[in-house]
Amino acid sequence: MSALIEFLQKIGLIFDPSVRQPFSSNGEPFFISFEGLGIGQFKVNPVAIPIFNGIRWYGIIITIGIVLAFLYVAKWRAKDAGYHFDDLLDFVLFVVPIGVLGARLFYVFTSDGYDWSNWYRIWDGGLAIYGGIIAGVLTLVAVGKYKKVRIFRLMDCTAPAVMIAQALGRWGNFFNGEAYGAETTSFLRMGLSDTLGGAQVYVHPTFLYESLWNLIGFALINIFYKKKKFDGQITLEYIGWYGLGRFFIELLRQDSLPLKIGSYNLRISCVIGLLCFLVCLTLFIIFIVKPRNPALDLSCYYPGAKRLQLIAAKAPAAGGEAAAENAGEAPAEEERAAEETESEPAEEERAAEETESAPGEPAEEAPEEAEEAPEEAPEEVEESKETEETDAR
Repeated sequence: MSALIEFLQKIGLIFDPSVRQPFSSNGEPFFISFEGLGIGQFKVNPVAIPIFNGIRWYGIIITIGIVLAFLYVAKWRAKDAGYHFDDLLDFVLFVVPIGVLGARLFYVFTSDGYDWSNWYRIWDGGLAIYGGIIAGVLTLVAVGKYKKVRIFRLMDCTAPAVMIAQALGRWGNFFNGEAYGAETTSFLRMGLSDTLGGAQVYVHPTFLYESLWNLIGFALINIFYKKKKFDGQITLEYIGWYGLGRFFIELLRQDSLPLKIGSYNLRISCVIGLLCFLVCLTLFIIFIVKPRNPALDLSCYYPGAKRLQLIAAKAPAAGGEAAAENAGEAPAEEERAAEETESEPAEEERAAEETESAPGEPAEEAPEEAEEAPEEAPEEVEESKETEETDAR
């Protein structure tokens, strides 16, 4: 047991949450550099628009990520799957605010010594993606049950979109000067300083690592999306991919949320990430070896869904439009019939000519028979003469 604990401490899964990060912007402008990439110090201001309490880059980037995710679902995946745009709007109105609330509450609940009076100050940062995913999935299932849609198929449409929001949303941490890792001398090191030219702290830009990891996962999932064999496959791939990456990236951070087990503190995001990867990998192997599920060819709405009822109600109107189109085609059909009628006399004339020519053929043969008759007559006369001469004798 002691060997296991020593190993977990060595890799960083067990950590000391009392160790604070060496830098904090506290919402004030600061300076960043990426000297290993040849980028010197430049100023970053967490506030984008200085009105009211300040509109921060963090909120703007999160909002842009949500919008891009919705456009991905509405204009591509869900549209191809057959989901109606109005239903997607209903999902967004519930899933997005509840998901953000879940992400915030997860962070507040798992933060040791957090001041609950500031639980609503989301603009200062502090969103736990796992809380957002849990709350969002529960809301998606609840609304989906009400609308009678195939939940796992809708989740497959949504999963890559979440990766878009995550990849972009991590740059909100960049503008807040947070969610970075331990100190390092790597060529990707990020320098942080309160003043231009001041002493810098060089750390792992873990926000960048996670953003790139999500972009790679998004690309791979979309490449193989249409080859899926069952509903829920894309969701398993997303959760497994993200969990694996988050496990390793979280080990580099110093601001991890703790999961206290006895006298030890485990990085809760590492534990959840590893469990997600193992569970999703197991389920993926179980289902992927089976034949393609024929349910993939069924409608994305279950029988009895309101959307199908609305479509059925519009069917008579569509039938009336079809009848009007048929009525418009009637004159054209009459014209074609008239043309066919006009062509009939010509055909009758040709038939009459063929009929007249048919009796003429025996008439031409008759003279030949008549000519043969006279040729036979002299032979009969000669035979009669011979008969008379024989009698005379």
